[in-house]
Amino acid sequence: MSTLQSTELIKHDILFYIAIASGQYILQQNLNDPTISPMNEYLLAVLGVMLGFIIYDYILFLFIDKMTSNLNKVSSSIIVDIFKFTTIFVVREFIVTYIRGQTINFNHAWVLEMRYTILGYIVYDLFASFIPNFGQGINPALHDMIKVGLGNLSATYALSNYSSPNLISTGGLAIGAAVYHFLFYNKIIIN
Repeated sequence: MSTLQSTELIKHDILFYIAIASGQYILQQNLNDPTISPMNEYLLAVLGVMLGFIIYDYILFLFIDKMTSNLNKVSSSIIVDIFKFTTIFVVREFIVTYIRGQTINFNHAWVLEMRYTILGYIVYDLFASFIPNFGQGINPALHDMIKVGLGNLSATYALSNYSSPNLISTGGLAIGAAVYHFLFYNKIIIN
């Protein structure tokens, strides 16, 4: 992968994450979700996630791409998701704790959130081929909505002590994924 391709991947990942994070925050705020983080905490986490995408896309992608080149699509997707989102969670934690002036602490809630988010993505990877094809304009959005939804549902379910997932947060992510695909995706891919 060339630097130009890495730059395009980062552009896609960052814009996609900004769209889903914005959708999540706006929906949580407007529906008075009691689990919403204060804006400064939310922006700090968003910064950490975006830096995680950059580190993965520029540094780790080449290694992971080469490692998974001989695997089938499902196995490759699972390995990519494990490495990509573990990188993002670790970088986010380092950035958040560094800016707060704290020491790094991979506590139980952090482990649950990372484990169950990635588990949701793996479930998506295993069953993605069974999602009906609704056409080129709909399918990428639908797949991303389902993937981020499963990741968030499983993580918020685990973080709620296995009582109930946060449907408002998940809905916001899904709306953000749809907005990204219908407003930005073709402009990024084409340009």
